[in-house]
Amino acid sequence: MTNQKKSWKSCTLDKVATVKKGRKPERFCIDNRESFPYLEAATIRGQQSPQYISKSNASNLIFSEKKDTLILWDGANAGEIFSGVGGIVASTMACVRVSSRDIIPEFLHFVILSHSNYLRETTSGSTVPHVRSHIVQSLPIPLPPLPVQERIIEILNKVEDIQRKRKEAIDISEEILPAIYRDLFGDPEVNPNNWPIEELGNSIEESNYGTSEKSETFSEGTPVLRIPNVIGRMININNIKFLKVNEKERKRYLLSKGDVLIVRTNGNRNYVGRCAVFDLEDDYLFASYLIRLRIKKSRLDPHYVIAFFSTPYGRKQINMKTRTSAGQYNLSLSSIKEIEIPIPPLSRQEKFLNEYRQWELTKSRLEQSYIEAENTFKSVLKEAFSGRLTAEWEAERSIDKMIGSIDMWEMKGHRRK
Repeated sequence: MTNQKKSWKSCTLDKVATVKKGRKPERFCIDNRESFPYLEAATIRGQQSPQYISKSNASNLIFSEKKDTLILWDGANAGEIFSGVGGIVASTMACVRVSSRDIIPEFLHFVILSHSNYLRETTSGSTVPHVRSHIVQSLPIPLPPLPVQERIIEILNKVEDIQRKRKEAIDISEEILPAIYRDLFGDPEVNPNNWPIEELGNSIEESNYGTSEKSETFSEGTPVLRIPNVIGRMININNIKFLKVNEKERKRYLLSKGDVLIVRTNGNRNYVGRCAVFDLEDDYLFASYLIRLRIKKSRLDPHYVIAFFSTPYGRKQINMKTRTSAGQYNLSLSSIKEIEIPIPPLSRQEKFLNEYRQWELTKSRLEQSYIEAENTFKSVLKEAFSGRLTAEWEAERSIDKMIGSIDMWEMKGHRRK
């Protein structure tokens, strides 16, 4: 196959774009027709509602247009890349704007995105990482002819759209579990079946916080589940760390099948109360920002408990009992025990468990499909700037076949009203 890159021009980023760091506003205001959203990373990710800045207080701030690229400049995720949003650039972000006619803004975005890992690996600051300005300014930028840029953009958008649809399918699946709960048990706040309502603590056999010992990435010792491993009401064993412990600590923090793990501390309020049932065969410990509940199975099924937490009423109780300190939201073990939960018959809970297993299987398939789409996008992104992403390349490969066969609309067929 012909490699077109040999004929491409190239330069550093500072020759084709400007980079401007965001600033902190003096004050925020309520949302109105003359206000602008303040573009923080958590806001762009959809993890928090935006703050707004009035037009009169925005004159000295940095504006981003939807065609610009945003780089998260400061913080634990420094080097993360965003685009497609307009507003005022937060003080922790930087706006990259094309200043040359030789490059299309969306093409530049994809080039910068391909350097995201490099930006993360080269941050400075031991406590709060920061992207280095000279690293960004000196990023190598290929400059193929504009028609070639347009073709590369078209292919990358196609693959990225498949990835987005897979993510949407997972989001749809998240809505299904509360719907299954509601179908079998009704709204827990209304309790239409008049089942006994008790504090959760009455149905807990054992509970404790996880180990505060620092785990490591080396593969020696026992694997430790942390906050990133409890997501989507399932256990995710990616990015596992390990810990060597003595027999006493091992016994205290060793998880058993059926244990409920709950995220108790996070800077994002929506993450507090995130939970999953431990169902793995191998030995695992759990870290200090998690709480372990061992449920009395003669009264409640653990899967019923986490499904209850996914309902609006369950979430409402968690939010009411969450406290904030030093920018962190916290949920204590004692407050979890005070949460009021309906106690339906075990026969009804068993019926729910059967449907839960079907939901779990479907969601696992969707997540695997998303991982395949994500890996495909990374692969195609790498090919894009090697000069090999051409019509000839696309003819030899079927992007759709590289993704897998799960269709997001399949989930809509299972979606309960």
